[in-house]
Amino acid sequence: MKWVQTLQKLAVAALAFLFAGGCAGTTPPAVYKPQVGSYESGRKIYFSMRDPRGDDKGPGTYIYPLRFDNREGFFDIEKFQVEDAGAMIDFRITTRRPIQKFRPDGSSEAKGWFLQLMDIYIDKDHKPGSGVTRTLPGRFVEFADDSAWEQMILVTPNRSVDVKRLIESRTNDMELVHLKPKIVIPETVFVEGFDFVVQVPKALIGEPQPTWGYQCLMMQFDDRALGNHEFQNAKIYKFPTDTNFGGGSDFFGNPAVLDLLAPTEELQTSWLNAYNPSSNPDDSQLATIHCVYADVQAKPPITTTSRRTRASTAFGSPALRSRSAARPRPASRRAAAAPRPASVATDYDIPESAVVAAEDPTPQETYVTRKSSAKVRVAGSRPPARTRSDEAQDDTPPPSKRYKPVAAESGARYRTESFSGDPDDLFVNVPRSR
Repeated sequence: MKWVQTLQKLAVAALAFLFAGGCAGTTPPAVYKPQVGSYESGRKIYFSMRDPRGDDKGPGTYIYPLRFDNREGFFDIEKFQVEDAGAMIDFRITTRRPIQKFRPDGSSEAKGWFLQLMDIYIDKDHKPGSGVTRTLPGRFVEFADDSAWEQMILVTPNRSVDVKRLIESRTNDMELVHLKPKIVIPETVFVEGFDFVVQVPKALIGEPQPTWGYQCLMMQFDDRALGNHEFQNAKIYKFPTDTNFGGGSDFFGNPAVLDLLAPTEELQTSWLNAYNPSSNPDDSQLATIHCVYADVQAKPPITTTSRRTRASTAFGSPALRSRSAARPRPASRRAAAAPRPASVATDYDIPESAVVAAEDPTPQETYVTRKSSAKVRVAGSRPPARTRSDEAQDDTPPPSKRYKPVAAESGARYRTESFSGDPDDLFVNVPRSR
């Protein structure tokens, strides 16, 4: 019987350990913040944000339809990304489970899936009172004043032409009809495993900016939902059915949103829980949601300073100071310096915006200052040292600063004819564009 007592003691110890660990505190939930201005596989990423996993329960109470047999994740947004695709913009929405393309009977919708319906709202100025706060019918959410949107993308599996006709036919909701110029219904949506890739021409919404805010609402698609207070979104009931989510209300007002972009699951729950349903849809209190924004700080103009000239010039300024205005330094300071190697090879970054004209440039030359951006390679042999008195008599860049371009464009590779070795005084000689 000793082994039984031993097992009992081990079980009690294990329970005590688990209880102590729970009381000691749990790991705080991850906070997901938007990122802007990155690159991925050579493509510019205008906006990227991960979303908490397993939060496809709306306000935290929604239950999947019975036919899913507890298989969740089909409506769970894991990542939202805005990518540059040339003349197009790709909106990439990644879900936790692979996208189902066909129903059990083998049927599908025109664009190749049948479960999900998504609204993408874009706030371009982040100004209170500027834009639209209402959403499409049936969503039963509204935006805060400082997240009012200027552009909306409706991602539905139906044909775009059919959806446009449905909007135009909503004569009982003239506000929605008037919003049609702000609504984009993409012609092309690719379904790639876990990803929806929604293509929208840049000409329709403009070039995305780092200050833009986004919100993506994930809902269940229902092509029969075309009543006065719904638009292709499935209703959430009090109890789940074979085809509809449960955990909501049998009245009007509970959000039809299963998942959206939020830094934490708790924040999503607080947004979507602030509703009060009613038998009269006009009397229901709607949940208020927000767009998500990257933490972009306004930066002062970038300036460059040369240790040799002590002149600061903002990018895009019309001129650089003459070298004759340089603060003199003792000639003995350079003469006492330790011997340097005969040649040097260094990588420098030169942005296109750094190109500025000299006060009196030669007819064939324009000088650019060094700053971190496109990669440039310079190398060369070092000439004899020049004194300050020599430089004061000559306003043109000395031979130690003259470079021969291999390609006449910013960001190309350049090779020096000679180089003084002082990186703070680097100038690159670039032929002026004609």
